[in-house]
Amino acid sequence: MALAALRGQLASQCDAIVKGAPARCETLLKTRQAVEASRPAAESLEIPQPIQQAFDLLDAEVHAVSRDLRDIGAYIRLHVPVHEDGNNFYVDMQEGIAKLCDDAASKVAELADVRVTYLEKRADIKEKISPSV
Repeated sequence: MALAALRGQLASQCDAIVKGAPARCETLLKTRQAVEASRPAAESLEIPQPIQQAFDLLDAEVHAVSRDLRDIGAYIRLHVPVHEDGNNFYVDMQEGIAKLCDDAASKVAELADVRVTYLEKRADIKEKISPSV
């Protein structure tokens, strides 16, 4: 019973992930266009607002996508039949797809470090240009 409830919950989550994907993509594209449309002033020492908003959105999306991929992998694993002797092609395929989901989730989670790297490099350049004494 508990396993059936978990399968149902994961099925609902996976449906929501798939149905919400177009809206998420649209939001990312609008953010990209806003970043491309704005050019920071050369003398500005602050992070431009569109870039700050883009980083905030991307950070949230990176964590959400990583979580979503792990949920999809769990959903697939809960539907893998028993591995028996012979004729296991589809079982192996499902396990392979679940592993791909987990690997992709790990890679996407690594993207969260990009923001920190950007801010560190920006701080170094800013310090070289105008030392803070």
